[in-house]
Amino acid sequence: MAPAVTPGRRPSDIIAGGLLRQAPFFFLITFRLLCVEYVEPSVPRRRMIAHDWAERAGNLRTGGASYGGPCVILDHETRGGFLLRNMVLSGHARRLVVAAGCVIATALSPVAASAAAGTGSAAENYEIADLGTLGGAYSRAEAVNDRGDIVGGSTTAAGEWHAFLWSRGRMMDLGTLGGAYSVALDINNRGEVVGVSYTESGETYPFLWADGRMTALEGLNCSAEAINDRGQVIGNCWFNPVMWEGGRLTYLIGNGLGPNATIRDVNDAGRMVGGYPTDGSLHAYRRDRRGELVDLGTLGAHFSEAQAVNRRGEVAGYADSISGYQHAFFWSGGRMIDIGTLGGLSSVAYGLNDRGQVVGNASVDPTTLRAFVWHRGTMTDLGILPAGGRRPVSRAVDINRHGLIVGTSSAGGFEWHAVVWRPADHA
Repeated sequence: MAPAVTPGRRPSDIIAGGLLRQAPFFFLITFRLLCVEYVEPSVPRRRMIAHDWAERAGNLRTGGASYGGPCVILDHETRGGFLLRNMVLSGHARRLVVAAGCVIATALSPVAASAAAGTGSAAENYEIADLGTLGGAYSRAEAVNDRGDIVGGSTTAAGEWHAFLWSRGRMMDLGTLGGAYSVALDINNRGEVVGVSYTESGETYPFLWADGRMTALEGLNCSAEAINDRGQVIGNCWFNPVMWEGGRLTYLIGNGLGPNATIRDVNDAGRMVGGYPTDGSLHAYRRDRRGELVDLGTLGAHFSEAQAVNRRGEVAGYADSISGYQHAFFWSGGRMIDIGTLGGLSSVAYGLNDRGQVVGNASVDPTTLRAFVWHRGTMTDLGILPAGGRRPVSRAVDINRHGLIVGTSSAGGFEWHAVVWRPADHA
């Protein structure tokens, strides 16, 4: 039975302020068991990346540098002495011991101790705004709807990590399912929010937040990752893609999907995207409501994974390129397009709107990643908050039909804050 909701509850047996000790949540919720993109406080994200273990074993790389370990890092930053950024684990070595090794290896690597000076900047045609926090030092935006409502997660003054809804200039704490951790991962145009949360007993459940109330969805140790305007929720349970409709959990097994497949987004027509195992790796797919699966191909190598799909059925994601590094792609009309980088080696696409604008992050040089927006062949660096921080890095994760972009930026010192980039003509 799903647990009762206790918004904002902070039991005494949960750490206040010890974010690293919340790391077990990562192992509970990311059943694909890939290395995490962001490990403070172990945010489970659809933005996780798989790699081919056979080809990448024993190679931990950041901007061309190699370190011992089974991961590839696309970017990194030290925060409070430990942090992982866009770290990828090869595709099928999905065991707890390997995931734990990735966390430890990166946290202790020379990369994590490095620092770079930088000043804030933003693209001339965009204005960046800091959304603040729930009282702590860190926040992270995950999604935006067409009304401009933004969801994500933030540290509280007590050191917990809570889901938030930002609307009309105010960040609201959505509480938890009784534990000390929750994060909102998507919001639809009806204002319904999905995500994952701890319960008071430490179990992990997906949730649906609507009409001011957070409700646990069926499925212990599952993650709810996206919701469309019809109320269909998709996510992952124990290596399996799933869907909740009317509160009922359905496993999406068959027609090419099965164990180890991922599911990342769903549009209003019921088209779903993610990655499915084939030829020893993952391939990006688009699946329609009838279950027909379309393999979207790759950028010349073995791996690809879709992250977002718009109403027209166009898809964005990332894939291994023939250079050996991952590049963001845009798929339309049966063709996968490599949208390049900002001058560095790698890029990842996370969000896509109905106009075909793609957002993500891309490397500028071996140590710096920046949020970008790409449209019709042009990739624009969105910049960072003016405070900049000791490592001037940003990432964009979603974009709505009006061109409003949300993500995260370094914000001074080792802090990270949720941000919104507004087109200058809509600011």
